[in-house]
Amino acid sequence: MVDNPKKMRRMGEPIFWLMGSRRRAGQSGIPARVAIIKLDRLGDLMLSSALLAGLRRAWPTAQITLIVRESLVEVAGLCPDVDEVIGAPVNEGSMMFDPQLGTYRGWRQQLVHWLGFCYRRHLWARRFDAVIVPRWDSDYYGAVPLAYLTGALRRCGASETVTPGKAMANRDFDQLLTQVIAGENGRHEILLNEFFLQASGIKSSGQPELVSWVKESDREQAAGLMEGAGVVPSKVTIALCLGANSAGRRMWPVESYARLCRTVFNLDAVQLVTFGTAAEKGLGLQLKSLLGNSVIVLEGKCPLKLLPAAVSLAALYVGSDTGTMQVAVAAGLPVFEISCHPVSGDPFWGESPGRFGPWAVPNRIMQPEKALAPCGQFCAAEQPHCILGVPVDASADALRSLLKEIGLRRVCREQGCKAECGLPS
Repeated sequence: MVDNPKKMRRMGEPIFWLMGSRRRAGQSGIPARVAIIKLDRLGDLMLSSALLAGLRRAWPTAQITLIVRESLVEVAGLCPDVDEVIGAPVNEGSMMFDPQLGTYRGWRQQLVHWLGFCYRRHLWARRFDAVIVPRWDSDYYGAVPLAYLTGALRRCGASETVTPGKAMANRDFDQLLTQVIAGENGRHEILLNEFFLQASGIKSSGQPELVSWVKESDREQAAGLMEGAGVVPSKVTIALCLGANSAGRRMWPVESYARLCRTVFNLDAVQLVTFGTAAEKGLGLQLKSLLGNSVIVLEGKCPLKLLPAAVSLAALYVGSDTGTMQVAVAAGLPVFEISCHPVSGDPFWGESPGRFGPWAVPNRIMQPEKALAPCGQFCAAEQPHCILGVPVDASADALRSLLKEIGLRRVCREQGCKAECGLPS
């Protein structure tokens, strides 16, 4: 039974030769059919928007298929640079090597799972010329094996050697690729995605930027949704994200957000709209109990398809390192991020702003100066821990500085601002 990458390749190559997938080896130039496999969460998907735009710019005639996790199909369908989106059922931690067991956990089950997926979604019939797996870190979802199983002639991905953890978890995954990108992850994710363009022979068009996926019709629908929830168009809207999906360590206490907003904002001039999942609704309600009617709770009420449009109606994003933050960046919003990653930690760890922070927009990032014991180079806690070291007073000073930079001093509680803008005390 096939239970590792080497066996998969030994058995797969003769089959793909018989299917005709290996008889086009002399092809070059613009591929006719391309698949991008991006099984990560929302933030990583948004960070790939510049890559997708670069592929479309260089390959205008290619049929580009984007394969994402099923929960993100609707938002991925907003991308203007792909021709179709396919949702894949994702199993976390699948096909990863376990050094203690000396074998791959769940390989056979996931192999059957992916074979069934390729059959049901007619991936073999599409006869992809190229597949790109734009993930630099460990492949937790079996995206590289799926890329191989599509039968694509060219398969591009980051080497298993780019991080020590990946070298262990994805041992021999390079066997399944035809283009292996090597290097160190000592740069922002946007710049790492540029490597995949370069490997495809595509020259950079300058400074990469995230691409907004907002349609005007969606903006109108989102505006209606927000007004129905109590948002007043005449007030300045601030988008807040208090949760962090399943990463509790990224969550600053709601009480700290309340103190920050009460200290900085004139609550008569702003409305604080909280975004998140239905499971995070309690966070918004808690903030509302502390700050009153200036808080509009939208957790669980905004469909994912309308999230980019709804966030684009705000003037500023305040909150955790989340997918919503990257949606805000793509929309061009200034960002005030509260990060759990210590300043003294690994600058390019998976939760470091140096790797995943706001890109090419006005921003301020608040981090704990150092990790709290027993954490070291990064926060390893399940619940809020190192992030508790982010001080409210210093955060308020930084937020005032950002408001001044972006021309939003009129919503600030500072006496000078109130006198200047004629706002009530």
